[in-house]
Amino acid sequence: MSDIVKNTIKNVIYPFSITGADFKNLSMLALPIKKWIDENGEEFADFIMRHRNLWNTSQYENIHLKDMPAAMDKVDILFREPLQLIKNFKDELNRIRTNTITFENYLQNHKIEIKNNMTQARFIKQDQLFKEEELKKQVLIEEANDLSEDMGLDID
Repeated sequence: MSDIVKNTIKNVIYPFSITGADFKNLSMLALPIKKWIDENGEEFADFIMRHRNLWNTSQYENIHLKDMPAAMDKVDILFREPLQLIKNFKDELNRIRTNTITFENYLQNHKIEIKNNMTQARFIKQDQLFKEEELKKQVLIEEANDLSEDMGLDID
């Protein structure tokens, strides 16, 4: 019997497919983002502020209409690298998040199921107790009804 229980327990599979290596990989994916920020962050912030100010002050009046597509392509090129680094990191982070939420739901569902089963068992035990008490009461009533005068009771 002990072997069966041990075997059953060993074969339980938890839907938590995250390992310590996943967190190591996540930190490895965050490293290039940090490196990019250290190398380009200040210059990139200046670029963003310069273009915000340019829009707020002149709405790009000094850029010719035919140069706009090339300028927009340049913006795409500048933002491509940091956004790709973030996307790779975010995809892995979302996978870990999804697995964590799945595992949390798995545990919550089993917690609720176990508590419901225990509540059912409590109701069954209470019901059995009430039936036993009722049976004892019936036996006492029957014994009381079977009493006669010759048993030494004064029933006048």
